[in-house]
Amino acid sequence: MIFDSFDEMDFDDEGFEPTDDELAETEAEEFGGECLRQLAIKHMALFFQGREYYCGGKIPDSVLFNRDNVNLVVETEMSDGITRIHRVLRHNDLPRNFIPRINHRWEIQYVLSLLNLCERIRIQKEFAAGIILIYLELCEGMNTAPQKIWN
Repeated sequence: MIFDSFDEMDFDDEGFEPTDDELAETEAEEFGGECLRQLAIKHMALFFQGREYYCGGKIPDSVLFNRDNVNLVVETEMSDGITRIHRVLRHNDLPRNFIPRINHRWEIQYVLSLLNLCERIRIQKEFAAGIILIYLELCEGMNTAPQKIWN
């Protein structure tokens, strides 16, 4: 059927209602997303166990597990995250308690050491880059906000 105008279209037609399969898929995505967030929180808790703020003191759960941090862990893909981590490190001083080898750039060594730490304590690689960004901010005191390219 061809309509001459927008007003002739009947939007109350049953064809515009989501099917049961579409509703089930939406519910599964929402449930899966919540499960993924809970898994991310579990891995964050594992990584940050016993770690302190860069200025000293325990990191409150309300800070560590805030919505922005959990979203960062869930949404940061490894390749984009490593690029962002490298940019953060380029604009900061050598972290305390890190002694680089002489023949390599410290930023690369540092990222590799943090990734190795994540692997040793069994952090899923899907969460590693986001967790490292949070670590750099909370435990090393680095500004991890994305850098503006344009004014």
